[in-house]
Amino acid sequence: MLDEQGGISFVDELMSILDRFLEEYETQQGPFRSALERGLIVSYAVGVLHCQLDALWDALGESPVYGALHPKIVFQECVTKDELALRSLREEIMDKIQQENWFSDN
Repeated sequence: MLDEQGGISFVDELMSILDRFLEEYETQQGPFRSALERGLIVSYAVGVLHCQLDALWDALGESPVYGALHPKIVFQECVTKDELALRSLREEIMDKIQQENWFSDN
């Protein structure tokens, strides 16, 4: 999660969470009928993760330690300035998605 240069990445952990979710889903609901169905379920699960992380962030932002400046605003301003880093992260995630083979009809 934390590399030698101080960079933070939860990509591997998130991919693992999604893999475990897919396994549990298939155990309860049966095998996916198609790559599209699997893709829709993955997309929905990512949306749920996003919603829950936003709720966590908003709850943290209500702490008086931050005063009137919500930490999400500071972070978003900072991260949107580094388009190269965002592009690199998207490529890393796409490679991992392809390795997971989530979107094939196996």
